[in-house]
Amino acid sequence: MEIENPTNKDENKKNDMESVSYDPNNVDESSQFLKDAEVEDAKVEDMSLDHADNAVEKGHEEEFASPIDTTVDAQIETDHIETTESQYEDKPAAKQMPGWLRKSFIFLIIGLLLILVGYLISFYTVTNPLQKSYQSVLSELSNKDSEVNNLQSQYDQTKNDLQDTQNNLMKYELEYQKLQQEYDQLLIYSEYNESFINLKYEVGMARSALLNKDSISSRQAISLAMEHFEKIRNLLDADISSGIDDQLKEIQRLVRSDTEKAIDKLRTLSENLERIPLK
Repeated sequence: MEIENPTNKDENKKNDMESVSYDPNNVDESSQFLKDAEVEDAKVEDMSLDHADNAVEKGHEEEFASPIDTTVDAQIETDHIETTESQYEDKPAAKQMPGWLRKSFIFLIIGLLLILVGYLISFYTVTNPLQKSYQSVLSELSNKDSEVNNLQSQYDQTKNDLQDTQNNLMKYELEYQKLQQEYDQLLIYSEYNESFINLKYEVGMARSALLNKDSISSRQAISLAMEHFEKIRNLLDADISSGIDDQLKEIQRLVRSDTEKAIDKLRTLSENLERIPLK
């Protein structure tokens, strides 16, 4: 048996590494396998070097190592590599997420982020200013409401004052009307009293003229007395008014025919007039 050349050993190791099947889905397992293979190769080389050192120390009794021992070591190494490969080949590959599901998940996250960013932009550019404007409008409306309430209170107070003024005005108007009626009544009574006094005066003047034999002055006085009587006729009682009218007409007739009877009628009329009170 020939001693295995270290160069051939490296080539065999390279061929063993290339013989391992490469699975894109098992990149991590292959890397781990290569690392383990390198570790085992390092151990085998260390063992070969130890054998070589021992052979040199023994005086080259056997060069580097016995062919049988070298073959055994190579066989052990090959068995170890095959065992490791079988373990990784038998191990089920990790189940990965499908591509369409991973893309959908990414798009979903991106969509949620876009929605969140849009909401934040909308909140700070539209919603927040609108809320501030709404609060400002509410504050202005509250102030306007207070002003309206104040104006309403002032209006009610002014209305009450106006109502009181109107009531007072109506009261004053009633008092004025009453005073006006009293004044008119006093004016009527004043005119009545003046006419009545003139009536008595003219009756007295007619009697005095007849006593002085002045029939013209007597007739003139009786005519004036009848004019004054007409002014107060409606203010006298009906019976008194009718009696005075009859007496004046009879006196006016007697002045032309019988002065003595006329004087006596004038005296009687004067006495009757004195009994009538003034207004």
